[in-house]
Formats: sequence, C-alpha cells, structure tokens
Amino acid sequence: MGLFNHIHEIFDDNKLLEENSIYQLIIFGPASIISTIVGIPFLVISFIFIPLGYTVQKLVTKISLYLNHSISMGYLYSAQEYFFDTFELHDILVGTFLAFFGFYKTIKKFVNETLNKTFPN
Repeated sequence: MGLFNHIHEIFDDNKLLEENSIYQLIIFGPASIISTIVGIPFLVISFIFIPLGYTVQKLVTKISLYLNHSISMGYLYSAQEYFFDTFELHDILVGTFLAFFGFYKTIKKFVNETLNKTFPN
C-alpha cells in the first residue's frame, strides 16, 4: 500500500501537473501536437452523431476528448517502446491507460474546458 500512497502523493489532487514548467516542456508541448493529429479521426467519427441530438453529441464529444488527451499524453511510453523495443498496438493501449490514470485531473480539466466552450449552457 505504500507504493500506491507514494504515487498518489506525486499526482496529488491539490496541484495540476500543467502548472509545473518541466512537465509543460516534456509532456504538454509534444502532447499538444499529437492531440491535434489524433483529434482529426475523433472529429470525423463525431460527425456521425450530429443527427442524434444534443445529449448524444455531448456524451460522444466527452468520451472522444478523454481518449484524445489520454492517447496524446501517453506518447512517452509509446515513443520509448518504438525506439528501444518492439512497437505494437498494445503499447499504445498501455500508454493510454497509464496516462489516463496518471494525468486524470489534468485531462479532466482539459475536457471540461473544451465542453464548456463547445456546449455552453
């Protein structure tokens, strides 16, 4: 249980990782480029759900944003596997999974900002 508590202290809920300048340089800079590229297929997929109504559009957009940000922030794991080992599809899935839980609060903030701009109440 000590390892879990140590990891939780690193990713504490009281601070956002985007406020750290080292994380901005190493993670969020390249992740924004990857997020733009990965966002194109999600945008095309979301066009299918336009006739289904506002609630479905908002749900699909929210899910696609979570996936988009998780994939883009999981690039470090994927890049490491690409350059130093064999690169397969499960490497992207593992990187996405680790990024989703490691950067959850920051990803949630990004998703909520985008949803508030896209679907104003």
